[in-house]
Amino acid sequence: MNTTGSSSQSELRPPFTTGEFVLNNFTAFLHEQTHAPIYSAPLRANNEIWRLRISTNASRTHLSAYTWLITSGVNSKYDFSIEMVNQRNSLKKNHLLKTFGHVFTTSRYAGWPDFYPLNRLIVDGFLVNDQIKFRYQVRPSSYFELYKTSTRQLRELQNENEQLREDVDEKVMANQVLQEEIAEKERTNEELQDQLERKDNEYEMLLEEKREENKSLHMKNEQLQKQFNDYKANLNLIKDKKKRTMSRKLWNDENDENEFSTLPSRSKKDRIILNNSGDEKDGTSRGISGAAQQPYPQAGTYVQNPTVIQQTPMAFVPMMGDYPTQ
Repeated sequence: MNTTGSSSQSELRPPFTTGEFVLNNFTAFLHEQTHAPIYSAPLRANNEIWRLRISTNASRTHLSAYTWLITSGVNSKYDFSIEMVNQRNSLKKNHLLKTFGHVFTTSRYAGWPDFYPLNRLIVDGFLVNDQIKFRYQVRPSSYFELYKTSTRQLRELQNENEQLREDVDEKVMANQVLQEEIAEKERTNEELQDQLERKDNEYEMLLEEKREENKSLHMKNEQLQKQFNDYKANLNLIKDKKKRTMSRKLWNDENDENEFSTLPSRSKKDRIILNNSGDEKDGTSRGISGAAQQPYPQAGTYVQNPTVIQQTPMAFVPMMGDYPTQ
């Protein structure tokens, strides 16, 4: 059951890189409605990434098997083989092996759409316990292809290295610029700290001056408040004194009116002397004997008889205490 490509076996070629893949739950895979292919785990060969792709053909009569090159940008010829293991007979000759050479460029798939009939898998011993085992291999078709592949990969690595170097240089320059900016920021920060400390000291001095000024204003305010309270107290005293004076004057005026209104009915004597207590005395009073010894009327004395004191009309001489006090 071995199928081999047309390449000569006598030519020296690089060794194969081998990968294995077990397709489990084949019945579920076969009845999958989407007919989606299933892939093996990645296989690295000569720094290229490969995978095995298993599916069914369009008519769902055969099993399809492909080798898939994941790495892009390849333009080389590779030999590959796909082997389906016979699980009932482990002899190599009973396995199905197909080998082919293909130039992988833009197309990255290569294989067989009709790899094996589906109705023969169980009969021929390839499908056992609902699983199929595959073994696949890849290699460059010659050492010259391996050289080309290695040269291309080396060139790509050099380009990547150069790009990395440029990136590193850019990052170093950016880091230097950043370090300079950090240093400048630190200097600016130190200057700002110094300015802040100076401003803080000036503010403290100004605040202390304002405290002293406020204290002085507070003391002046207390003095002014005390002077105002004293002035207010003196003003109240003056007001009270004026009120008492006016009250006394009003009382004297009312008393005088009463005296005048009751004068004709008091006495018919020639002279009536009224003292401060309101008692009536005639002739002499407190050591004063007659009108001849008193040229002027005493305070509080009414003169009625013009013959006693010549050229003296009836008049009232107020008491000294009746004048308002200034």
